[in-house]
Amino acid sequence: MAIWCYDGTFPGFLTLCATLVTQGEEPESILSADSLHDDLFSRTISVESDEPRAEKMLAAIASRISPNSCRLLWQAFLSGSPGVELLLWRYLSLGRTTGARIDRLTAHPAVAPVHRLAHTVEREAHRVKGIIRFQESAGGYWYAAVEPAYQVLELVAPHFARRCAGMNWLIHDRRRCLALAWNRTEWRLAGFDCEGVPPLSTDEEQWSTLWRGYFSSITIPERQNRRLQQQHLPKRFRSYLTELTGSPTL
Repeated sequence: MAIWCYDGTFPGFLTLCATLVTQGEEPESILSADSLHDDLFSRTISVESDEPRAEKMLAAIASRISPNSCRLLWQAFLSGSPGVELLLWRYLSLGRTTGARIDRLTAHPAVAPVHRLAHTVEREAHRVKGIIRFQESAGGYWYAAVEPAYQVLELVAPHFARRCAGMNWLIHDRRRCLALAWNRTEWRLAGFDCEGVPPLSTDEEQWSTLWRGYFSSITIPERQNRRLQQQHLPKRFRSYLTELTGSPTL
């Protein structure tokens, strides 16, 4: 059995798909370089990422299937779920014959898993937009930490670039050691390994204390619903909310 291998990026995956189409191959296994393991009974075929070829492949998908399919593929890919690459390939293979009609085949085994993953990632991105709390660092930029279940920084980047366009900020995905940085002109995603929270400015310490006090004063203990709170605000987010820092509701 042949294992098709790529560098783990979305452009790398699209390059691999373009290679499969060109060579008329039907893969049994697609793995990123990070998840590749030694297998004496399999041969590995590595495909190097090619940005222009990936862009051409994405344009072909938008033309032959639909622009919406491009977004579904990207969102599902960001889930990082085991075996997601093969699911996306099967979706693409079906799309090459059905065209835009593919996304109406919601019960098809090649379509349903992709839709489910894409919508799950989209929901996580929506949550992150609501829970991000920027704090002013002593270095003059605004910092926020988060631990999303999926790699959603690229999905939330346009939102924060619009909403917080006039300030330098950095959103830190602690789970993946990634950071999304904005310099008032453009955003960039890069590796970022940092322990703890950067030193905060004096003003930020004061404002954070005031905000926690306000939040505590408007809380009605008799109306607390822990089950509903857990449903809408998973525990993995709570330690990064300024208003809940040091709160027993954590």
